[in-house]
Amino acid sequence: MSAIKQGEYQIGDKLPSERDIAEQMKVSRNSVREALSALQIVGVIESRPGTGTYIRNNVMDKANIDQAVTFVEKSEDLFKVWEARKEIESSLVKFAIDRVNKEGIDKIADALAAMRKATLAEDYDGFLGANTYFHLSVAKAADNLPLMNALRPLLEITTQELLEELKLGYVWQEVEECCAGHECILKAIQKHDRKAGAKAVAAHFDELEKYSEGRYPRKEK
Repeated sequence: MSAIKQGEYQIGDKLPSERDIAEQMKVSRNSVREALSALQIVGVIESRPGTGTYIRNNVMDKANIDQAVTFVEKSEDLFKVWEARKEIESSLVKFAIDRVNKEGIDKIADALAAMRKATLAEDYDGFLGANTYFHLSVAKAADNLPLMNALRPLLEITTQELLEELKLGYVWQEVEECCAGHECILKAIQKHDRKAGAKAVAAHFDELEKYSEGRYPRKEK
C-alpha cells in the first residue's frame, strides 16, 4: 500500500508474485493473498488470468486505498463478504437452474464428489480446492461473466479464512454438513427447481454466517 501511495507502481504496472511479496514483507502467502483480494474488490488492482496482477486506472484514488486497508484490518468485514457472496450466489444458482446443460451438471457433481473424497482423507487443501471448483462450476453454468467475476475475489477471501480454520481444527467437524448443503444445491440445479435452489443457498449461507458469528463476534456499534 505504501509503495502504491508513493508512486513506486504506476497505472498498468504488474505486481510481483505472491511469493516475492511475502518474502519482501516477511508475512505468509495467505496474508498476501487476502490483502490482494481486498485490493481487487475495491478496484485498486486487477487479476489477469495467465499473466498476473496489475494496477488499475483508479489506483490513485485515496478513498479506494483507505477502504482496502480498512477492509483487511477489520475482521468484522468478513461478515460483509459472506453477505455479498450470499446475494451473488443466490443469483448464480437461479441462472444456473435456468441455463445449465448436462456438461455443467456433471462438472458440479464432480466437484462435490471431490469434496467428499477430500473429507474422507482429511485433506484440507483438497477440500477447499474442490469447494472453490464447485462454486465456480455453478457460476459457469449460470452463464453470467460479470457475476462470476464479482464472485472470484470474495470466494478467495473466504477460502483463505476457512483454510486457516481447518488447519486449526475449528471447522473440520462441520465439513460433512457443508457437503450436504452443497448436495442440496446440486439437486436443485439437476431438477431445475428455483424454489429448492433458493432454499438450499439460503440454508448453506445461514450455517456459514452462524459459524462466523461464533468465531468472530460482531463489534457493537
